[in-house]
Amino acid sequence: MLCAAFEARADTEACARVLERARDARAAGKLQDALAQMSACTECPALADVCDQTRASMRAALPTLSVRARACDGTTLDAIVTIDGDVATSAVTLDPGRHDVRAVMGRRVEEQTVFVAEGEHKTVSVVIADAPRPTPPGVWVLSAAAAGALVTSGVLFGVSASLPDRSTLIPAVSANGEALVTADATKRDFAVGAGVALAVSMTVLVTALVVYLTRPFPQPKSSD
Repeated sequence: MLCAAFEARADTEACARVLERARDARAAGKLQDALAQMSACTECPALADVCDQTRASMRAALPTLSVRARACDGTTLDAIVTIDGDVATSAVTLDPGRHDVRAVMGRRVEEQTVFVAEGEHKTVSVVIADAPRPTPPGVWVLSAAAAGALVTSGVLFGVSASLPDRSTLIPAVSANGEALVTADATKRDFAVGAGVALAVSMTVLVTALVVYLTRPFPQPKSSD
């Protein structure tokens, strides 16, 4: 009986020391460490209620931090987000106090300092100005079509310019007015075709530019 009482007292004293260290750790802002220390306080019937209440209080006091990267217009970006150097893809449980947040997208890097209090569940946004936006495939297709139309226009203009004009044909076909009219119409047709191809090229090029300038930001990350 005496031995059992001595062991019980020893357990109580050990548990009291654990409880004291855990409370000191919490006071120092190391709440996760304090909660980990409290896991050792399980063999003490005398302080069981106190330990259970302390553990519950510490669990409830653990803060969380969720970080999202967004563009200036509020669009959520698929950026790499870190909290205190560790990649964070969802809400992170951490100690209260100061934390360094970083968002990286391409060559753009934005950093922010965040403070969280005990029991706080905070969500912050890191704005990435001038976030890169992927070029839609349609831009390349339209650009290729514009280039093709421009080349066609140049070829047609070249052919039209190489054909003899009316003044050149007069001495050669003075006795054949029909040949003169046919050659002149052919030259005109090539010139008209070249103008149409040039107009098409400019229209398609402007369309490609509009598509490029209004291209969307990357799709938001899933909220799984």
